[in-house]
Amino acid sequence: MLLPVLLWYAVRDLRWGVAFGVLGTYYLSLLSFPISGILFTDAIVLASLWIAQDKRLGRHGLVVLLCYLLWLGYLAARAGSPEGWDKWQKIAGRGVVPLAGVLALRGTGRIDRLLSPLLILSGAMTLYLAARWVVGASASPDRLQLVRLGPIHVGRAAGLALLLLVWKGGDLLRSRGLVALAAAIAGLVLLLSGSRGPLLGLVVCLPFLVPWRRLRRGHVWSALAVVAAGFVIWQFVLGAQTRARLTITPDALLSSQVRIILWQDALEVWRSARVWGQGLGSFASRYSWAGLNIYPHSLVFEVLSELGIVGAGLLLAYFVATLVPRFRGGSLSIPFLALVVFFVLQALVSGDLTANIELFVLAPLLVVDAPTLEPGKHATQP
Repeated sequence: MLLPVLLWYAVRDLRWGVAFGVLGTYYLSLLSFPISGILFTDAIVLASLWIAQDKRLGRHGLVVLLCYLLWLGYLAARAGSPEGWDKWQKIAGRGVVPLAGVLALRGTGRIDRLLSPLLILSGAMTLYLAARWVVGASASPDRLQLVRLGPIHVGRAAGLALLLLVWKGGDLLRSRGLVALAAAIAGLVLLLSGSRGPLLGLVVCLPFLVPWRRLRRGHVWSALAVVAAGFVIWQFVLGAQTRARLTITPDALLSSQVRIILWQDALEVWRSARVWGQGLGSFASRYSWAGLNIYPHSLVFEVLSELGIVGAGLLLAYFVATLVPRFRGGSLSIPFLALVVFFVLQALVSGDLTANIELFVLAPLLVVDAPTLEPGKHATQP
């Protein structure tokens, strides 16, 4: 029943369509949705975006979308195996819809209001994951994860919810106590995932989202309560293995050493095909004997090894295209920059192209046309 409801809101309200697209990876994974179903869902939501915006994305929006489609086209051309084609479908299915919606929202004065649907959906996902942990439904005894939702996705959903709570939670919940409670639950889920990438991104980005000028005594006490809750969770809730992963221990260092070995292997692969790469999905085939889906755990090394200099150049062109208005008088949004950095840090040390789709979607939000994006304020409609 969840999917029809989300689709209904996606068609009725562009902001909900975009938010669903950004977090669709999590929800559709929980529903065991096949990739063909995701592509079908994309077609429905894209149609609603097209109708809602009267076919106008703006010149810059079209440039960004064309750069992304050119990137996808190159990926399709380099998908020479069933594994590569499956990977391409996941990348396309998870990225085109929210990207098109983000571009359609830009310049409408409603881009800041996208945050409420994002907060609601990521918060609902976090509460669901916390409930699954309470009833002992985790797929792993030492890390919070589900059968079709790995710990990195669990950590990202919780980290995103926590960042949005700090930025816009007061506007939505209207209660410091509720915001503090929701933040404590999101922090619990993040720590239980045992994923260091989301934790690192949170520590780096959180200071940029705190409304320092508007802090009051009540906000400080709420923040201290969340910190105290985090200490209690660390000391008395987390298992020894999870704490070991999140600190400098032999187990944590071993995980880092494995990543370094994979990065070195990816560089060796790239040196054998510097221009075009070995092909999309080729890195995992090197470890097919192990029966595992192995990837370099770094967007940079993955793109170089599988797609070569050409693929890296197309990817760079896409991100440069998103920043063009900044050099034409556009306003750089620090809060949105913090969200992008949150996903950039994770893309550098964890996940693959299919798991880091939020980075591609949120990048166009770096430069926004809305005049006000401060907490508690809303851009005026044109």
